Amino acid sequence: MCLQARLPCVQRRELFELYWLRIPGVGARHLSVLSQLTAGHSVEEAYRWVCTQLPGPLREELERFAPSTLWGRDVLVAAQRDLDWLQENEAHVLRPGDTEFPGLLGEIHDPPPLLFVQGDIPALHAPQVAIVGSRRATASGREMAASLAADLAALDVVTTSGLARGIDVAAHRGALRGGGVTVAVLGAGLRNIYPRENLRIAQEIRERGAVVTEFPPGMEPRPDHFPRRNRIISGLSVGVVVVEAAARSGSLITARLALEQGREVFAVPGSVFNPLARGCHELIRQGAGLLEGVDDLLQELPDLGPAPPANGARHADPALDGEEVRMLDALGYDNVTADQLIEHTGMDPAKAAVVLGALEVKGIVRMERGGYIRCPSAAKRAGR
Repeated sequence: MCLQARLPCVQRRELFELYWLRIPGVGARHLSVLSQLTAGHSVEEAYRWVCTQLPGPLREELERFAPSTLWGRDVLVAAQRDLDWLQENEAHVLRPGDTEFPGLLGEIHDPPPLLFVQGDIPALHAPQVAIVGSRRATASGREMAASLAADLAALDVVTTSGLARGIDVAAHRGALRGGGVTVAVLGAGLRNIYPRENLRIAQEIRERGAVVTEFPPGMEPRPDHFPRRNRIISGLSVGVVVVEAAARSGSLITARLALEQGREVFAVPGSVFNPLARGCHELIRQGAGLLEGVDDLLQELPDLGPAPPANGARHADPALDGEEVRMLDALGYDNVTADQLIEHTGMDPAKAAVVLGALEVKGIVRMERGGYIRCPSAAKRAGR
């Protein structure tokens, strides 16, 4: 490789770090040797020198392929683009051992060699609780995640999640709407917000919290990135709450990583008829804390602060008439079809439609997946 780039010392090190991160098999211990580089090294000289520090098989593979393939010139060009983007977009690069690197994350056995951050770095040092769950979450699951995040905001606790569809983005929104701070951990580079539908909320998070990743700015999301992202979510947090998760779910990976890191793990129980509750029930069987609200979290993590007022204290209780109460009691907490509600209440179809419509207007029930389901916080405010 004729990579005779000569840059100021700090920029050259960052360029070489960005280059090196794109090479499979290179970890934190290999990047750490870059601190020994001197101002006289070119990128090519640095590459040759670091190769001498690597295990034989990896060094041989790199020396065979680097001069003429993706790991050569193309990667250096991508690394230079990453460096330019970081400088143009006021992004920070944190390394283990830096005073700004999050202390809890630095304690895990495999902290990211570099952490790319946009937003408020002090948010990474505040107490954090992770809220994770299914991408295909139910309405009640999303509401639970948002409500819990809002309660954490009242305690000045940061909500951390992965900016995925479903539970993750509901938790981020709940924290923001509660006037709090939230941290989003990505499975791609800062230039590649995924999914793209979350671009707007990602910008809100940058303004009121932080977006972080260990992947260089231009790196695209890949399936193998998300388990690595999950260890950062749990590593930043004092506890992890799983709201909804199928029997085989990435959220369960986060919970397992949290246990390995010595973090507290909580799971929200659900209906036995809800397949997204099975992962949570399995976690509870394995010893995870059963969580119904922020009070359960505070019992295990009292340093987070005193319990905030219940959500119901922030809203006026909706008034229900007798037929609405009867319909709500028949609804229970599972998804129920209109025909089942007519059978359980004895109302004729026209009356049932009117009562259900009134409950929807009051925000107490909503339609979901061909049936009706309670909105948990609103039903609690109604005292049912």
